[in-house]
Amino acid sequence: LVSLAEYACQEKGEEQVAEFLRKAERSIDRMSGMISEILDDRQRTNVSAHRLLDAALAQISVSEEQAALVSVEDGCPDSQVCVNRTCFVRVLVNLMENAFHALGEEGGRVELRAQRLAQEGEVVFSVRDNGCGIPPEELERIWDNGFSTRGSSGLGLSFVRKVVEDSQGTVSVASRPGEGTEFKIVLPEVDAV
Repeated sequence: LVSLAEYACQEKGEEQVAEFLRKAERSIDRMSGMISEILDDRQRTNVSAHRLLDAALAQISVSEEQAALVSVEDGCPDSQVCVNRTCFVRVLVNLMENAFHALGEEGGRVELRAQRLAQEGEVVFSVRDNGCGIPPEELERIWDNGFSTRGSSGLGLSFVRKVVEDSQGTVSVASRPGEGTEFKIVLPEVDAV
């Protein structure tokens, strides 16, 4: 229907309305693809590290306060990984949201990075903060379904691990109380199609 309306507008010379309809059609196509990925979480596509970082930043930039705390290092924009794009972006967003909760009142920073390990044929995504850190006695439990230190559902990190492992990757955490936490996701690099 949108295509028919676009065609009718072009016939009438209403180019601005036709362009709005083209944009709407592209948005509908993108949303349809996202819904398909969500409904079939086994679906994987090759996607660049750059696109994944951009998509994650777009989801957190709703809050200018949070976006101002994030620094990004895109060390391998053209490197590709095979993931469920929608789920993997959610992984990065979950990790950044956890990092925001760990930050103190002032001087808090969250670093989002992607880098390529050429010899290993891997791409590493990391989210690091300079927040309160995770006590050693809680470090192993963070992956447990339902475990939370702040009253949330406790599903975030178990979701992170599942999505990463389903993508043939690994996720690890290093944390020091009072100094901060870093999550690293290592995925195999794939050839661009």
